Amino acid sequence: FGIVMVHRLSRSFGKDVGFTIGLLLLGFIFVPILGFGDAKYTALKD
Repeated sequence: FGIVMVHRLSRSFGKDVGFTIGLLLLGFIFVPILGFGDAKYTALKD
């Protein structure tokens, strides 16, 4: 469940699978990249 949630989070910010892996392994680095970077949140349509 957690992996799916992190993957949806990265997809919501327009990131790909590589970013999802980064969030899972090095979340303390990749979460601030989402917060302070130029990526914009867009809600996913399920």
